[in-house]
Amino acid sequence: MDRLSNTTNDVRFGPSTRYQGSKRKLGTWLSEVLSKLRFTTAVDLMAGTGSVAYLLKSSGKRVVANDYLYSNYATLVAFIQNSSTLLTDEDVNWLLRRHRKVDYATFIADTFDGFYFKKPENEWLDMVACNISAFREKQTSGRRYKKALALHALVQSCLMKRPFNLFHRRNLYIRTARVDRHFGNKTTWETPFPVLFKRRVEEANKFVFDNGQRNRAMHEDLQNVRVPEADLVYIDPPYFGKKRDRTRSDYRLLYHFVEGLAQYNRLEELLDHSKNLKSLKVDDFSTERLYACEKGNFRKEFLDWLQEVLEAWPNAQIVLSYKQPGVPGSDAIKGLIEKTGRRVSIKRKSYWYALNHQNGSPRHNVELLFIGT
Repeated sequence: MDRLSNTTNDVRFGPSTRYQGSKRKLGTWLSEVLSKLRFTTAVDLMAGTGSVAYLLKSSGKRVVANDYLYSNYATLVAFIQNSSTLLTDEDVNWLLRRHRKVDYATFIADTFDGFYFKKPENEWLDMVACNISAFREKQTSGRRYKKALALHALVQSCLMKRPFNLFHRRNLYIRTARVDRHFGNKTTWETPFPVLFKRRVEEANKFVFDNGQRNRAMHEDLQNVRVPEADLVYIDPPYFGKKRDRTRSDYRLLYHFVEGLAQYNRLEELLDHSKNLKSLKVDDFSTERLYACEKGNFRKEFLDWLQEVLEAWPNAQIVLSYKQPGVPGSDAIKGLIEKTGRRVSIKRKSYWYALNHQNGSPRHNVELLFIGT
């Protein structure tokens, strides 16, 4: 196995992201593997921020990209479904100032004071979120895509200003403490939100293109996604290590703040105020069962869940990303795919995380790609 670094500037993989588990770092390798398969319509069932879906779109395929997080869905609308709509300078200037006819709320400033961002930053987030909700555009489709681009830029700006790019702890003090630092990027953390937002919009506009196909973004439980004409389905299930707490793979928890921000008008009803993090209430997506089951039943529960997913696509090739060592093991995954009548081959690639010294070694990061044909 050769090694891959954790970054790539290849435009085939979409805009840059600070998202945990993004396959962008593996894009070149995935491109080489997928190019050897014959298919015209691909479904990315758990697309995340859409690196693989964007690669498929760049390859001229018809793509249906789905994710159960609304914040990711906005990114998929912006880059997978959208083929031509951009945010203009006039749009951005409108989003970044107050307007008499917009009813501004202060929910983030009131609820998350001292959690993740400074008070003026929280107030700015309230303002821009309200502006995005009120954003007006003559054409309905154009308005939808512009709002999606704006939400993408807003979410990515929030991730850039966060230590570890996550919301798993109330740790604003890491930014504000006057201490010597051996990680992170203090300069980026303290860059004003409007500057980061404009940068992300400028980048986003460069990645909007038309591949000649009718591509689609979805925000559904993956078990409800049905695309009869699909001849390839890509699955990137959550990774569960042998000694790893399952919450470390729970993206709805790790990104709860931006997930709520992307649904600002519903934020109050989504929050679980009994939790220290003010995280989101448990939803009814089938993936949630992987985090709720008892530890002793987890292996069986995961395999049962995966079997249901595989059986929903009897006529499609399956490409499944996995990480080694994980629970369940690769032999169990391979055997399960074979039970659906497919022949299975496995590709392997090791890689490293430049900023993760604890788990940065390539021997701890081996990506497996199960190909069922």
